[in-house]
Amino acid sequence: MWGGLICHYKDHISQAKPYLLKGFNSGLETGSYQWSGYCSVNFLWQCLFGNESLEKTAEVAKDFIPSLRKIDRNMLNYHLLAMEAIANLTKPAGKIDELVGTWADERQMLEFAQASSDMLTAFVVYIYKLALCNWYGEYTKAVEYAENAEKFVGGARGIFINPVFYFHQSIALAGAYAEADTETQVIYLDKLNVNLEKFQQWAIHCPTNYQHKLLLIQAEIARIYQQDYQAMELYDKAIASAAENGYLQNEALANELAFRFYLAKDRQNFAKIYFKEARYRYLKWEATGKVGQLDEQYSHLFTDTVGEVTGRGTATKQIRDSSEAKTQALDISTAIKASQALSSEMELSRLLEKMMTIAIENAGAQMGYLLVKRENHCVIEAEGSIDRDQVTVRSSSLFQVKHKLPALLINYVERTKENLVLDDASHTERFASDNYIIANQPKSILCLPFAHQGKLTGVLYLENNLTTGAFTAERLEVLNLLTSQVSISIENARLYTNLHIYSQELEISETQAREKAKQLEQTLDELKLTQSQMVQSEKMSSLGQLVAGVAHEINNPVSFIYGNLTYVNNYVKDLMSVVQLYQQQNQNLPPKVQNQIDEFDLDFLMEDLPKLLASMKVGTDRIRQIVLSLRNFSRLDEAGVKAVDIHEGIDSTLMILQNRLKPQPDHPGIQVMQEYGNLPPVECYPGQLNQVFMNLIANAIDSLEEFNEHRTYADIVRQPGIITIRTTVEGNFVVIRIADNGSGISENVRRQLFTPFFTTKPVGKGTGLGLSISYQIVTNKHRGQLECVSVLGKGAEFIVSIPLQARVEA
Repeated sequence: MWGGLICHYKDHISQAKPYLLKGFNSGLETGSYQWSGYCSVNFLWQCLFGNESLEKTAEVAKDFIPSLRKIDRNMLNYHLLAMEAIANLTKPAGKIDELVGTWADERQMLEFAQASSDMLTAFVVYIYKLALCNWYGEYTKAVEYAENAEKFVGGARGIFINPVFYFHQSIALAGAYAEADTETQVIYLDKLNVNLEKFQQWAIHCPTNYQHKLLLIQAEIARIYQQDYQAMELYDKAIASAAENGYLQNEALANELAFRFYLAKDRQNFAKIYFKEARYRYLKWEATGKVGQLDEQYSHLFTDTVGEVTGRGTATKQIRDSSEAKTQALDISTAIKASQALSSEMELSRLLEKMMTIAIENAGAQMGYLLVKRENHCVIEAEGSIDRDQVTVRSSSLFQVKHKLPALLINYVERTKENLVLDDASHTERFASDNYIIANQPKSILCLPFAHQGKLTGVLYLENNLTTGAFTAERLEVLNLLTSQVSISIENARLYTNLHIYSQELEISETQAREKAKQLEQTLDELKLTQSQMVQSEKMSSLGQLVAGVAHEINNPVSFIYGNLTYVNNYVKDLMSVVQLYQQQNQNLPPKVQNQIDEFDLDFLMEDLPKLLASMKVGTDRIRQIVLSLRNFSRLDEAGVKAVDIHEGIDSTLMILQNRLKPQPDHPGIQVMQEYGNLPPVECYPGQLNQVFMNLIANAIDSLEEFNEHRTYADIVRQPGIITIRTTVEGNFVVIRIADNGSGISENVRRQLFTPFFTTKPVGKGTGLGLSISYQIVTNKHRGQLECVSVLGKGAEFIVSIPLQARVEA
């Protein structure tokens, strides 16, 4: 019971297996053969779907089979089915989802299950078929098998393959989502969210078994919502968690899903790395049939990757050294972080500094030069060395380039646009006549071109004079991943610089008369709105003080409770151990004590009390998050201009409005899709900007609720209310788009939206000040823009554009 039903929800499965073996042997000794069968099959499942290779799992099944032939034919069938599944993963003879062959026949077992109303047997057949389809990427079939298995999931309640089913069901639903129609996609997302909640609870109590499954489901959901950065991070976390806890097949699956994600984004360099990792992990798991499928499908894309393995004998020789795998994982992580660092930099000089520092550090170079194309010639824009603490950014002449660098080599790369790696440049015949090489006798040289939209942007030159062969293929691969980002970032930085100069020129060219006229017009508008602003500002100030005060008062007792829960939990464990010791030492308890134990149901109390404490900790965590959101929303300490994370303000506002977004008895919840861009800190009035977010999101909710009043529950399920929040950087502005898919706004209403006291809401529900105040906050206080785009029947979108820095009203 412990090893099969309870332990895997609390401890790693390696802790459960000894109990199962002990139970199997005990059943044989006492004649409780049915329990021996249960123990054997749970042990098998924890190998197949857990932390053992396929070869080891097959050995386990074969060890149990002789005994089960004598004592339990039904449990024997589960082992025989497992052998068929293993055969389909190693040497598939027919269809990969058919369990018919040397060991078993699924058709006979399903007939027996139907005749005897055996839910578990039917469930086992379908979960094997479901998992096989997921491993082979046949997600539409996998969804069908998941639907069949779900009919019999009650027969597997509590045992290890119950969570395994919900995990593979989630992978199948996410994989088949893109091919489904709109109505079916809604159903798939609902099921995914239900499963996500299950794994969130399981992962809290036993992260070693369920954290990586939770992370991979979250990654797939993020992929569906096109939240690319979140998906990237979640895939990597899922892979790391699966590897840490020995779930080799799930580590392989996570790498494969990440590979498919990057391939769909047309980022083949990243895809190649995850493809290698998936292939390597499947080989280590010994799923040679699956590896054959990968080779057949993708050999035309990654011929060098397939050749690395298929050209070398046995599976044992195919496995690379673990330190090499760790180095490669580090390289990809470094490349992602470096790419993000470069993409976030808009100032050209700082961009070049970052680029040179990253290139020299990650390539193992002594010195480097960044040459940028100017008027059909490459000039040195930046240079760096490990001997100096900083990178020098400056423009040089063509004459300097020819005398400081090997001109023949630079011209070759510029002309061919090919990477050039010289392990020992001074002994390379092709460039032996170059004056620089003759004079300096350099050893290792790496020269990379980078282009934007097919046009050469520049050349990166790196040199190491301490050793030959310093620039390895792995280092070259990492730098290749960065070159496209460098080209884009340089172009963006130039555009940003030109735009900044142009903006300054426009400001200087404005005549004093026009400035005065504009100031008079603005003053008149401000006078018209003074009364409404004072009322609304006072109301928001009072609300902010109230929210901050309540948050502060709640935070103190909650922090006290949260801090003491750990001690209470330890005290309870100590008391429970004393009680258990007392029971063990006193087998014959006094009747009075025994009666009290029976009355209190001591076993239930000892089992339930730790769960109660754990749920209390979850509750206090939730309260602390809400308190933090309230404090972030009020931002009384940030009444002035301050550089802040815009996303934090949006998230805090969503937390405040969470109750209005949740499902209600009469209608489903409103979905919020957060498509956040990579924003730098934005200089603004945080408290007032949060007021804008509150007004816009609350109005979107009002619009959807009004729209849903005229629709049935089934109509809303088919076409749920969705609020999409998208953030981007456009030039030197940050743009926040808040859109809904409600009934939309007519052109006549749209033109009056920002007029004070104009409202379309019933009397008593709206004052007509929210959008007007929001407009003033964005346009006057932040020198930005607030506009509305809408088409009747297709929803409305409000677009907030504010400068990244230093254009707010004094």
